[in-house]
Amino acid sequence: MIRPLLKYADCGLVMRLVKRERGIKQSEIAARFFGTQAERKRWLRYRVYERMPLLVRPFTFWFYRYVLRGGFLDGKEAFLYHFLHALWYPLLTDAYYLEMKRQGPTAEGP
Repeated sequence: MIRPLLKYADCGLVMRLVKRERGIKQSEIAARFFGTQAERKRWLRYRVYERMPLLVRPFTFWFYRYVLRGGFLDGKEAFLYHFLHALWYPLLTDAYYLEMKRQGPTAEGP
């Protein structure tokens, strides 16, 4: 039942997680903390976000966006947006990634 919902997750984020786990880098922009905004975001993603436990980081990202960045000030529409964008989709892809890892290499693949 959940398989059709995950087809979108198959293409993008899960493949990026697999590449990161295997050590394949995709660095168009350098990852530096004291650089430009894009470099700082990349540094935070690689050094902080991707090193967190898989099912913890969506909650941390949601808390950052909805509470610390003031998303709650925009009402119930903002709650729904931040819930879907910062919590539900990353949590879904992390769960799917864990499922792929648990099953091991299969002929189906992502």
